[in-house]
Amino acid sequence: MRYRIEHRTTYRYARTAVSTQQLLRLSPRSDVHQRVAKWTVRAPGSLSVTTDAYRNLTHMHTLNQSHGSLRI
Repeated sequence: MRYRIEHRTTYRYARTAVSTQQLLRLSPRSDVHQRVAKWTVRAPGSLSVTTDAYRNLTHMHTLNQSHGSLRI
């Protein structure tokens, strides 16, 4: 069985943000019960991928420019 899941989060700020940084925990994990065939996280700015203590993928998102909204 295959699933296609799409998730979008939009942030709108009351005032223009100069810089934002946040840790994203959006990635599923492949294991004996499921296999992730394709997975992407898209956001403006930079994303750096790390693995936390529980073997979950995390993305540190940084956007260093003025913005009134942000879509991930």
